[in-house]
Amino acid sequence: MVNSIGYKIKELRKEKKICQEDLCCSILSRTILSKIENGKMLPSIIQLEHISNVLNVSIVYFFQDSVEKGYLTYSNSSIINPSTLETLYKEKKYIEIIKIADSSNNSDINKNFYIGMSYFNMQLYNDSVKNLKEYIKAYAKFSHTERHNCAENCTFAFNSLFYIMMKNSNYNKALSYLYRAQQVIIENKLIHSRIYYIIVNNIGVTYCLMKEYKKAIDILEKFINDIDDLAYISILATIHLSLNIAYYKTNNFEKAIHHIKLAITFFDYSGEHFDAGECYLNYINCLRLSSKFEEALYLISNLKAKYYCDKSLINLFLIQQMIVFFNMEDYIDLSRTLQEIRFTKLRKKSKMDYYLVVGHMKFLEKDFNCAFDYLSRCKTYLLDNKYYLDLSVICNDLYKINNDISYLNKSSYYRDLYRTCPFPNIFIG
Repeated sequence: MVNSIGYKIKELRKEKKICQEDLCCSILSRTILSKIENGKMLPSIIQLEHISNVLNVSIVYFFQDSVEKGYLTYSNSSIINPSTLETLYKEKKYIEIIKIADSSNNSDINKNFYIGMSYFNMQLYNDSVKNLKEYIKAYAKFSHTERHNCAENCTFAFNSLFYIMMKNSNYNKALSYLYRAQQVIIENKLIHSRIYYIIVNNIGVTYCLMKEYKKAIDILEKFINDIDDLAYISILATIHLSLNIAYYKTNNFEKAIHHIKLAITFFDYSGEHFDAGECYLNYINCLRLSSKFEEALYLISNLKAKYYCDKSLINLFLIQQMIVFFNMEDYIDLSRTLQEIRFTKLRKKSKMDYYLVVGHMKFLEKDFNCAFDYLSRCKTYLLDNKYYLDLSVICNDLYKINNDISYLNKSSYYRDLYRTCPFPNIFIG
C-alpha cells in the first residue's frame, strides 16, 4: 500500500502535467513529496487531503483497487470484517484504518477505538479525543459479554486520553481517566494484565509530577506488595524509579536507594541498559544527599569503567563527580574533573550545575567578574525549578561580590523557603 499510494500520486500528477513544486505547500516540501512518490514514506491525512484537492480527486481514490502482495483488498467490500481493523492496527496501517472505517458500513463495535488510536499514533490528538470518547460512550452501552471482551481496549482508550491531557498539563483530568481505567480493569478481573501495570505506573508518575509524593508512595508501594510475580519487568522498573523519586523528594534517602537499585536491576534485566545507566544518576544523588561521598565516588569510578563506550553517560557521571568533589570541598580533584567534562555535550540541567559550581569556585578564587557571569547564567533556571538552597548560596556570593543588600535579603528569603519546602540541591545545607 505504501508504494501504491505514492505510485498513484506520481502517475496522476504526471497525467495532469503538474510539477512537484506546484503540488507542494507549507505542509509538504519537495523532499517529502519525493519520498512519498518513491514509496519511502506515507503521507499524513492532512498531506493526502491537500494532494487530493490539488489533483481534483477524492482521497478514497488512493485506497481503491487491489493492493500489492502482502496486503488485503478493501475497496470492493461494503461491509468490513470486524477483524480487519484489528489486523490493520497491529500492522500499524493507521491511514488505511481511518479511510476504511470512515467510508464503509463497518460492523466492528471497536471501530471508534481503532480510529481514535490511529489518530493518536499519528499525533492528531483532537481527532483522537473525539473518537476515543465516542468509543467509551458506546462501551457503556455494550452487553456484559461485549464489555468484558472489549475491556482492554477501553482501558487503552482511557490511557491514551490520559496521555493527551498530560501533554496539556491537565493533571486532574488525566488522573480521572486513569482511575476510570482502573475501575474497568477491576470490574473485568484484569489485574494481572500488562495494561494494569501501565495504569498504576502512570498514576504514580502523575502524582510525582504534581509533587504529591505521599500519594505516589502509598499507591505504588501497595501495588508492589500486592503482586505475587515479576511479570512486565520493564514496567516494574519504572514503578521503582517513581518510588525512588518520591522518597528522594521527601528526603527518605535510604528508601530511595532501595528502589533505585531495584529499578536498575529490572532495567538491566529487560535489556534497557541506557535507562539503567541514567538511573545511576539518581543513585549517586541519593548517596550524595546522604553525605556518603566516598561511596558515591567509588560507584562513579565503577560506572565510568562499565559504560566507557557511552560518552553521553560518561559525561553525566563526570558532572556527578564534579558535584561530589565540590560538596567535599576537594577543589584539586574538582579542577581535574572539570577538564574532563565535554561541556557542549551537556544537557541543560547539567550545564546549569556546571555554571553553579564554576561560579562558586571563581568566587572562592576572588575572580569576581567571572564568578558573577557564571552565577548569573544559572539563577533563572534555579528559580524556575525551585532549587532554593542553591539560590541562597548564589545570592550570598553575589552580595559579597557587589555589596548589594538586596542579594543578602534574597539569600535569607530562599534559605527560609528551602526549610519549608526542601528540594535536592547541589549544595549541602
